Amino acid sequence: MNKTLAKKIVISVACFLIICYLAFLFYNANFSMVQTQTVALSSYADSIYSTGYVVRNETLITNETQGIVSYEFDDGGKVAKGGTVATIYKTESDATAHKEMAKLESEIAKLKKTNLASHTMATGIDSINSQLTQKIADLLRNVNRGDFYNLKSNREDLLYLINERMIVTGEVVNYNKRIETLEKQRDEIAKSCGEAVATVTSPVAGYFVSYTDGYEGAFAYKNAASMSLDTVNKMLKEKPKAAAGNVIGKVISDLNWYIACPVSADETLELSTSYSNVQVNMPYATTGSVPVKIAAVNQKDKNADAALILECNYMSPGIASLRNETVKIDLKTYKGLRIQKSALHDDYVEKAIENEDGTTKSEKKKVQGVYIVQGNQLKFKQVSILFAGEDFILCDPQPEDGVLFNGTTIEMYDKIVTEGADLYDGKVVKL
Repeated sequence: MNKTLAKKIVISVACFLIICYLAFLFYNANFSMVQTQTVALSSYADSIYSTGYVVRNETLITNETQGIVSYEFDDGGKVAKGGTVATIYKTESDATAHKEMAKLESEIAKLKKTNLASHTMATGIDSINSQLTQKIADLLRNVNRGDFYNLKSNREDLLYLINERMIVTGEVVNYNKRIETLEKQRDEIAKSCGEAVATVTSPVAGYFVSYTDGYEGAFAYKNAASMSLDTVNKMLKEKPKAAAGNVIGKVISDLNWYIACPVSADETLELSTSYSNVQVNMPYATTGSVPVKIAAVNQKDKNADAALILECNYMSPGIASLRNETVKIDLKTYKGLRIQKSALHDDYVEKAIENEDGTTKSEKKKVQGVYIVQGNQLKFKQVSILFAGEDFILCDPQPEDGVLFNGTTIEMYDKIVTEGADLYDGKVVKL
């Protein structure tokens, strides 16, 4: 390679590099770099944290007969006044045998009911498929919530619908052979087991629970709404009393029960009449929120700490076991479009106003809002703030008429600018 050719190559490369550098300077001078956040729907609860003492109307159930106790209800099951809550058997094998017989009887009854579908054909396949879809959704929902108590009924409902579908579609004619087999099993068990020696009934109607915690009757249920702060603190420190040896469970009567919580004087200011209905979460005891009503806020004077009394009429096996629990009281839940506070700016928005003569004029107003990226340009939009946290805000996606100057605000999936210099409406940017 001669010197002339080498010199031309060096000059060409140098010129190319200079052009690239100039293009880079021009691009950065005309296109500003920004960072963005995609808008998403979120929620936030304004909450109070405390420890709650649960007060229920509880009646202890006792058994005076020697033998094996076999419960007729799962915990949380409803029992009528005078209804049998437990059966007493002489031996463990007798109790087990009768449980198995009851299970077989239940399956036989369901199969006989399913057989009716082969005669009436009253249930359409579309209806069954719809019910199956719903029951599967219920099952998945309960699994996600950790609500394993309802899984048994979910399974039974699904099994019944699957059997009914097989009848309606003609995959099976009937379940007579299966019924006959189950009846033989039941009869064989009946031949070898002893009968019950006694039954235990409930003196009141309510929800049956097979265990006690020693706090039953520690505080009078009828006085729950008037509990003072001193009483609440005392009950939270109270040690349980051992139940008598003949106690086999309890019945929770009266639909309403109470949670008594100590709260500070400052927190009582948040408990205004607008918060008469709130949500309570007990993270170590239940998997979801429990709707409650504020029954009373008992304090000596307006500047004193108080006893917050919450009233609830929702019952489940998990709730039936509550006593002293950590509680999170959600006073108000805000739901809106979440953005970082760093994205907030003040700028002008514009709207067209129609004059009486039919002409229009443009009017501007400085408002609080955010810059969003549309294509490669910035557009400023006003926001209506529902809630402001330490480093974020929740914005109303559909503010009432008159709140926004020009009726335009941010929407789901908008790209909000969170970082950038010298921002203004119409600016060309790059991500």
